[in-house]
Amino acid sequence: MKYIIAFAASEFVNFRQAEFRALAELQGLQADRIVTDWSEDYWLRPYVIVELDSDAQAEALVERSVLIKSIYHCWCDADSFPQLLTKVPYNPLQLLIHNLPESLTNQYLSRLCTYKVVISSANKKIDQESKLKMIEDVLNAHPVLEATVCLKNPQHQLNILLDYAPKNWPKLPPGAAKEHLRHLYYGRLVAISKRRELINSYRLADRNYLGNTSMDVRLSGIMANVGLCGPGTLVWDPFLGTGSIVLAASIWGAYGAGSDIDYALLHGMGMSPKAGQVLELRHTHRRPAFAVFLDPKQTFDSFDHEALMGSLRKGMPQKYVN
Repeated sequence: MKYIIAFAASEFVNFRQAEFRALAELQGLQADRIVTDWSEDYWLRPYVIVELDSDAQAEALVERSVLIKSIYHCWCDADSFPQLLTKVPYNPLQLLIHNLPESLTNQYLSRLCTYKVVISSANKKIDQESKLKMIEDVLNAHPVLEATVCLKNPQHQLNILLDYAPKNWPKLPPGAAKEHLRHLYYGRLVAISKRRELINSYRLADRNYLGNTSMDVRLSGIMANVGLCGPGTLVWDPFLGTGSIVLAASIWGAYGAGSDIDYALLHGMGMSPKAGQVLELRHTHRRPAFAVFLDPKQTFDSFDHEALMGSLRKGMPQKYVN
């Protein structure tokens, strides 16, 4: 079945393919089988088509993604809005493969269901009046629509996704309008990734110790995905710093560990780079920093030692362990 993945604006676009391939591998999927177009231009677009077997598979694929906002079951797509409207109704006499079969839509549009329609556009802002006209035209194109509209908490959400070309798009057709519609999709929302939840829950501003190399939570999340971090895996960061990367890895059940050469950082000495925090932070190590976010069972203890002296040995004096 055809699904649409929607990316988050223009965040780290160069990592989209790498993260997607890693997410597919984590789910036991072969990326080259579920995606047919790996061109750079296609992956710079806000929406990408993938072939998956079920909604459950789609939900699992995007759950931990940092760059993917949501995934939709694609009912139909077209290069223009009038063309899309011709694909919505199902007429068995026309025998058109692209027209929506009743088995696909009726279970979500029956009288026992509630729904709402949302319009999302990339590279162009659409006014409310135009949105309402689009929604009305699409709904009128359905031969049968008995479901009840519910804007607050619907059972199903239908989406119209419009992909407009950016102003600097080099492949703009000659004579095309300034706001050129490249493609649009019509489908049902299947799942929303946990990216927003992760970003808000592990913000740098909420950590009790920051360093000059504390990494952006989105970038460390991408690295955790590309590194295939999960239960039963161990992540070692040789430049641990304040633990941003191993923290992101530990969210998904991996064990995080590492080392660092910065004596002051390891001992919580000096002025904190965190805004508004001017006092020394002695003895503020990564373990208490992690405890703010994670179950203690997911973290190792911490200790300070000279890397070349081999403190990791049987009988190590307790005074060297923090």
